[in-house]
Amino acid sequence: MIGIEWLELGRMLFSALTAVSIGAAVLAALAWAATVVLRPRSAASEHGVWAAALTGLAILPAALGLAAILPVAGVDVPALHVPALDIPLLNGAVLGVTETATTEGAEPAPSTAAASSAGLDWRAWLGLGWLAVAALLLLRAGAQTLQARGLLRRARAVEPSLPDRFREEVRAARASLVESAAVDSPAVIGVLRPTIVLPESWRDWSEVKLRSVLLHEFAHVARGDGRTFALARAATTLLWFHPAAYWLHAKLRSTAEHACDDHAVFLSGDREGYAQALLEIASVRAAATPAGALAMASGSRVGRRIDRIIAASATSSGLLSPGARRASTLVSLCVAVLLALASVAVAQSGGATLSGSVLDPSGARTPNAVIVLVNEETGKVEATSSGADGAYRITGLEASTEYVIEVRGQGFAALTDRLEVDGDTTFDPRLSIRPVEEEILVSGTRQARTTTGSRTRTRIGGRVDRAKMTKYVEPIYPPAAEREGVEGTVLLQATISVEGVPTDVRTVNTLVDERLAEAARTAVRQWRYEPVKLNGEAVPIGTVMSVAFQLP
Repeated sequence: MIGIEWLELGRMLFSALTAVSIGAAVLAALAWAATVVLRPRSAASEHGVWAAALTGLAILPAALGLAAILPVAGVDVPALHVPALDIPLLNGAVLGVTETATTEGAEPAPSTAAASSAGLDWRAWLGLGWLAVAALLLLRAGAQTLQARGLLRRARAVEPSLPDRFREEVRAARASLVESAAVDSPAVIGVLRPTIVLPESWRDWSEVKLRSVLLHEFAHVARGDGRTFALARAATTLLWFHPAAYWLHAKLRSTAEHACDDHAVFLSGDREGYAQALLEIASVRAAATPAGALAMASGSRVGRRIDRIIAASATSSGLLSPGARRASTLVSLCVAVLLALASVAVAQSGGATLSGSVLDPSGARTPNAVIVLVNEETGKVEATSSGADGAYRITGLEASTEYVIEVRGQGFAALTDRLEVDGDTTFDPRLSIRPVEEEILVSGTRQARTTTGSRTRTRIGGRVDRAKMTKYVEPIYPPAAEREGVEGTVLLQATISVEGVPTDVRTVNTLVDERLAEAARTAVRQWRYEPVKLNGEAVPIGTVMSVAFQLP
């Protein structure tokens, strides 16, 4: 059985992934728009646009965390814990009688504790599902990294066997060059210290082919493509469900290869020779290339690359200037921060969320507790109930607003607190056991004494007979709401007349489906009680009923 802590983690992950997913889609759209509007003249410039979008995607989670604590997004205000107070709520109406009913969409369960919880929803399971798949993908990536390192340890240095002029180019490029029988095609492996790996067949290559391969791989090292692709791989691992991550990764790889092609042709000046070398490399199936390596000619787009090389009227360097790279990083940082601030602002404009778990004195979760929020400034009242796991959630609240919160559970004393809801707020009320009240009368003998003046008669009362329900009508779950999966808790206020009939039944909270509210009102109007008696005389009394509609 999944623990409560794991379910809460799943809900948190789902919320974070939702924000990051929207940001990824926006970043991908902005990058595409930039390539359409700016029309980069070189593959290196276009690659810079896609790399900036990917960098922004990597920065976005941290930017969202930063935006959550900025003053413009709301400062986290801790909840103020005060002793439990039994005070009147709902604009002065005393909570004289509280009836709690639970209506389920399926057949009625014998106990409300077995009712499905709003906390055990699909969001939590999707969050945990993402975590499981991401963990497996990270383990696979770790195994592939270890495999690549093992390949490099077994590889042999190539530099001593190279002609002198090639050795000088390798030293100038500050690249490590090795050969291995484990690869069929030249590739670059590594992030911080990239290494060029050649197949053992390189000795049979012509000088034109060898020079073309080295210039292409030198460009990958000089451009830092190993770091960029490691970032892209991490993004596709964590956002394995998001098409935008794979699309950005594909754009990044294709434009990187184009930029390296441009750089190699720019330095060699031999367009036809380089195209022929690329064709020969592509004709060898690179089945043994390690995962994550930058193979020179992999995939099905080699033919387009060759056509592009031959058809180009001019060549340019495939490297961006340091200033352009810094500007790209700065732009991606600014866009990520702005997206984070915008997402937080949109979330706040849609209302704040209060969530948490109702706890008993031992810290265990308390199911089926009623949570009531009162905005004293506007008089609005909202309510919900904790599910079978003790979790509750109220959305659509006014941000930067102080509420009076009252929590009532069966067998527990009512807890009343004041809470500042500023953005998404978590509050875990801890209930205390309702004290046993005993009234002890110690009798004695009063000595007689003489008094003067008139005797004052004092009215003695205080005996209240609580209302007892004599007729209960089960609320009917509205079929349309049941089909749509609508749930909610309806908080009703009524007056029990001297005849025991609920009168003036009205809905108090507003953030609840009207169909549920109407079904609750219809049922409550049919309930009947023994009249409430004060000192033996029937009196009307205000009451609050909460009817929770839950689906299994």
